[in-house]
Amino acid sequence: MKPTPRKIALLSACMALSMLVPLTAAAEQKDGNKAPVSTSVAGQIVSVQEKANVQITQQQVEQWIQERNGSQLYRYLSKELKEAIPEGYLPKLLQALWKEGERPTLAAHKSFSGIESYVWTDATGLRGIQTGIAGNQIVTLQMYPLHKWESDLHPTKQAYKPPFVGQWFVFWGGNNEFLNYHYESLVQRYAYDLIMERDGFSYKGDPTKNESYYAFGQPVVAPRDGTVVRVENNVADNSPVGVMNEKEMAGNYAVIDHGNGEYSMLAHFKKGSVVVKKGDVVKQGQLLGECGNSGNSSEPHIHFQVSDTPQFEEGMSIRIRFEGGIEPVFGQTITGQSAVATK
Repeated sequence: MKPTPRKIALLSACMALSMLVPLTAAAEQKDGNKAPVSTSVAGQIVSVQEKANVQITQQQVEQWIQERNGSQLYRYLSKELKEAIPEGYLPKLLQALWKEGERPTLAAHKSFSGIESYVWTDATGLRGIQTGIAGNQIVTLQMYPLHKWESDLHPTKQAYKPPFVGQWFVFWGGNNEFLNYHYESLVQRYAYDLIMERDGFSYKGDPTKNESYYAFGQPVVAPRDGTVVRVENNVADNSPVGVMNEKEMAGNYAVIDHGNGEYSMLAHFKKGSVVVKKGDVVKQGQLLGECGNSGNSSEPHIHFQVSDTPQFEEGMSIRIRFEGGIEPVFGQTITGQSAVATK
């Protein structure tokens, strides 16, 4: 689902620098191949021409953060970011946000569509910096204080399996705003957006067609035994890809009651593919439908969350405890269930 654009603010609770308006899994390069001149970041074009400078690396950026060297960071910004950010602004912001000498902790790394994205936090987890690097330039940059919620400490009572078969990529997921844009929302805080990718891309061929996406039409399965309590199956898939339906946010979906006040919600199914109905008792791994691109979705993907009510639009999202103790986060590839279970 589409996140709220971040605001730029100095020395405030919304301290941020961002040219990134992240979509669920935006088609960031339009031909499925790495472009030598330009690429698109979540719908915005940013240049990736190389500079005649030292090759920028994760370690180099970490050093500049630790030193609070905003001038060096600014030097490597893309042309588009430099046009949006006054030269003296970034050093002041970094000095206000970061404690001098503190080494940043790498929270996550995502390699996708030719962009290497890194998320760092300080020791408290309450300050964060995100960069996207492509073509020896910083093409996305965000930094501001992060939140910690009491609900982080209270995961689901029951353990769940991922709602898919095989390997999928965590596009959004985790316990801060950089790892998971849902985190700002009480009703979606611990939701996951899951895609399929190969060689760093989620599609092959025409990116405007749903059928070009590896996830489209793939089976979505029950994450745990339960009873289906809500279903929608008649919302059209968005076409062309990138045009989103904000009136029917979840698109086609299924909600399952797992007992103990826990309800899983899986959204954006392909129109007409949901094979369960209200009242059906399902087993873990049983087919629910096919991955689609319905609702407020920028490309085919699975939205998965657990809530404390079947009215997911109003309830509270619960941090998901997964079987095997895994804790999927932004940028990871995780393995789901071994096969679609029979009824």
